Amino acid sequence: MSNLERFQESFDDQAKGANEGRLAGFPFSLFGLEPLRAAYGRKYPSLEAAQRDFDENKDFQAVNGQYTSKRELLRFRLTQIRVRYGSGKSGCLNF
Repeated sequence: MSNLERFQESFDDQAKGANEGRLAGFPFSLFGLEPLRAAYGRKYPSLEAAQRDFDENKDFQAVNGQYTSKRELLRFRLTQIRVRYGSGKSGCLNF
């Protein structure tokens, strides 16, 4: 079982009631998953460029080294996830 699948299982166990916002009130964090960063040598000069690739389901690399995409992350019912772009900047991608 991959780390992402373990995280999903933990999320499903804890997220029985729907919650608004970015996971507010849930007793866990996205440690090991975010901030995402560009995968396969891609570089994002802006948050908008990262958002375009995210919306096109291109892969991003999680902090734990695994590759993931918007399609895989949708099951966590997030509204945003942090991403690194440019020269040390970070921002949030929207789902």
